[in-house]
Amino acid sequence: MKDIKWKKRLEKLMEKYPSINRQKHLEDLHICENYLLGNTDVFMKLFEASRYKTLSYVCKNTWNKLFNLQDREDIVAETESTAIMKVHMFRGWSRYSTWMIGIARNRILSLVKKKTLMIETDAYAENTFYSKATDDPIALWESNQYVSGLLGHLSGEDRSIVVDIIFYQKSFEIIANEKNLSANIVITQYEKAIERLKSIILCKSRDL
Repeated sequence: MKDIKWKKRLEKLMEKYPSINRQKHLEDLHICENYLLGNTDVFMKLFEASRYKTLSYVCKNTWNKLFNLQDREDIVAETESTAIMKVHMFRGWSRYSTWMIGIARNRILSLVKKKTLMIETDAYAENTFYSKATDDPIALWESNQYVSGLLGHLSGEDRSIVVDIIFYQKSFEIIANEKNLSANIVITQYEKAIERLKSIILCKSRDL
């Protein structure tokens, strides 16, 4: 079913862009299939050419303050390893280099989401959870009671994730490993929990 979907998608693209060379797709597919049978020499030439294009793509799309050199190196390394380990999943619906760039694009988007969430978390924690009146014991106690009350609206696991991220500054990956979950599941649970807290805070402010 997925192959049928990709075939229709490719047909539409070929109608729109006549320069697309389907034969090149099939040649790349043939090289990858032979690689799985043990022919590595030709594949490595294809891989190196695709790697160069991917590196150029990553550099062009991570050249801003959100990313640093380590981020770029990690994206490239993860893309390369995935492109080799999952070569059996390449079906020839594009050039191998385009498929590899698609892997890099997903890594970049995933990292953008994580970094954006962490920035929002810092701002949210500062504006919502941390009392500026820490020198006042009564104000601090009231603040802690307010936070405890808010967190009480969450499920046990969601509350644990929010506390780990905001108060203990744990990364999504660390929490995922501790809870034996995927990082994407942790991110999704965290996003839903924060939206839940925001709606509760909004309702409380309207009642004042």
